[in-house]
Amino acid sequence: MARLVVSSGPDEGLVYSLVPGVLTIGRSPDNAIQVVDKKSSRQHAELRVENGAVTLRDLGSKNGTLLNGDKLQGEVRLHSGDKILIGETTLVFERSADEAPCDESTSKSVRLVADLPWGHEKGTMAAGVRKPAAAAAATAPVPAESVKDATRRLQIICQISDAIRTTYEVDPLLDIVMESLFSLLGPDRAFILLYDETSTTLVPRATRLREPEGEDIAVSRVIIDHCLQDRVSVLVSDALSDVRFKASKSIHIQKIRSAICAPMICQDDVMGVIYFDTKNRPAAYDQAELEFATSLANQTAMALANIRLQERAIKQRTLEREMEIARDIQTRLLPRSMPKTEDFEFAAISVPAQKVGGDYYDLLQLPDGRIGVAIADVSGKGVPAAILIASVRSALQAEGPRTDASAAEVLEHLNDLVYHDTAVNMFVTMVYGILNPKTRVFEYANAGHPYPLLFAPDGGLTELETGGCFLGISPKMAYVKGLAVLPPGGTLLLYSDGVSDTLSPAGELYGRKRLVELVRANLHLSARELRDLIYHDTQQFQKDAEQFDDISVVVIRNTEAAG
Repeated sequence: MARLVVSSGPDEGLVYSLVPGVLTIGRSPDNAIQVVDKKSSRQHAELRVENGAVTLRDLGSKNGTLLNGDKLQGEVRLHSGDKILIGETTLVFERSADEAPCDESTSKSVRLVADLPWGHEKGTMAAGVRKPAAAAAATAPVPAESVKDATRRLQIICQISDAIRTTYEVDPLLDIVMESLFSLLGPDRAFILLYDETSTTLVPRATRLREPEGEDIAVSRVIIDHCLQDRVSVLVSDALSDVRFKASKSIHIQKIRSAICAPMICQDDVMGVIYFDTKNRPAAYDQAELEFATSLANQTAMALANIRLQERAIKQRTLEREMEIARDIQTRLLPRSMPKTEDFEFAAISVPAQKVGGDYYDLLQLPDGRIGVAIADVSGKGVPAAILIASVRSALQAEGPRTDASAAEVLEHLNDLVYHDTAVNMFVTMVYGILNPKTRVFEYANAGHPYPLLFAPDGGLTELETGGCFLGISPKMAYVKGLAVLPPGGTLLLYSDGVSDTLSPAGELYGRKRLVELVRANLHLSARELRDLIYHDTQQFQKDAEQFDDISVVVIRNTEAAG
């Protein structure tokens, strides 16, 4: 199956499988492939997957699309390895190979012992070497003439590279490396030590021994340290007489004759070392075998980097799927329909800045015919905010239908809930109001949220300023209720600060004043039309700038003709 791998940019590591059909790429979450890049257009490019072929074309994006360094013109068929640059994000097109089968083998845990405490920066050796039973068996030494010839050495490295390139798990990869070492260089012992990504400790991941050494296997720290500190391959032709390692007790005790240690480096990142030595080999290792080991270490490092990249991509893709599920759940928590009354119309929207957001609105049909209206905003964004807002919604759904509870009393109950159930640094701003369609009275209470705006038919503006503290700051808070009347032809606007805080590419704030002027000039529109106008105006103002905060809007209009 064809796929795109994000090799650089904000979403580095993501992998997108390309299913048949037309797939758009861009900054908007509506795209099949969302590129969270400020230099990407909302709809930037288009992929067409048909009959195994994949073509790419630009959709008139502001900054254009580069394919292998050249500006994309027209529709171009992609080939494996092609690099697509959108803004500052690089996507690599490739066709994934089938994974190579892995031989099953038994494992034995042994402990490597260094002659002195480790002195290099990243840590010490650790227990738990993977030791397959078949690999531990004696292997007849093979003369290394084949690696002494430069042409043959290159051929062997290419063959090993092909095997490594199609291996997508660490342990089978290390088995290939070990088999290559023992088949071509005939060491008595070989070890592959990798840095653990979480603890930055050098950990033995694979070992092979020609003859059993018991449970404790001693390895010379000084040779490995020399290799790591200088970031070069080390050749020890005659260890016992080498002045570099004269002070090493383990070399003398083990009577190591010859050894090679090669660092595994990929893009300046030292991933570990390949170490092997011999006690009984007739001839010492030489420069040709050092070059072979260095090439093998380089190939192994690149393969390990690819495996880790794929592992991160899989984890990231799994997280993306989970976030999509969370977003779908959060969307379902919003009202699926608007209340219906004779003289009032309602419209609302909430667009998160990330996959999931911390904004929320609700419209509750109360048992006595009144309508509960809520809009809220959690401090912060992402999953923690989404979890808290779901809790607030559940509490409001339980508390709001109480016909004996005032808007202020509802906020007081929600405040105690948020205070007891959230971290110290989290809080919620909220407006909760109760509209009586018969009397046109809107009773409300405000917990630190932007003031609702009440527009008269002639454009006159009243800010509903009665308010109180954020929810969750302190227990047993008292909130004061306010009253307002929605006159015939009047419009009530509730919004989150994501609207007024929208930023232009130049860093200018959208601001409350611009919002007021927009609404005042369009009071003739329906609630739904006005809602859409406000959202689209913020998007026009924002242009290609990244959405900074969640945007939520609730519009209520009294459709009675003004007297």
